[in-house]
Amino acid sequence: MGKELKIRWFRPEPSPVVPAARDGPIDVKKALKAEYDRKYRIRNRDMLKAKKHAYFKKTYDPVQAAVARKKRMPFHVEYCRRPAYKAKKQSYDKRHRAQQQYGEFWESALLIEQIESHYSQQEVRQINNLHNKAQNRKRAHGNSKN
Repeated sequence: MGKELKIRWFRPEPSPVVPAARDGPIDVKKALKAEYDRKYRIRNRDMLKAKKHAYFKKTYDPVQAAVARKKRMPFHVEYCRRPAYKAKKQSYDKRHRAQQQYGEFWESALLIEQIESHYSQQEVRQINNLHNKAQNRKRAHGNSKN
């Protein structure tokens, strides 16, 4: 596959100090330039962000973007069919639904749901002595008439 490109989505940390040799080898000049660029991006973050936004608005073509999205869609569909993704999505959806329905008590709701999954409705009724309720009432009512 070749080299993997590492993308940093956070502010880069300053790199180790490189000797300041203006006339030195190309590697040293590149390291100095890279260090300068990192500091420049940190200092002028807002200005650079505004420039990028303006450029994007100027060059964005919705039709071309739609074509690109359609082109990638089969790969996305295949990704969504993977069992690992389905398991991850299922647990995420459970957590998200609990947060939406129960607010700050979402963790408790998930625990209760997990506990309830260990018992069937029939077992719960037997534990709470709720099975054959109607039959027991008929017997009790029939016995009281005699």
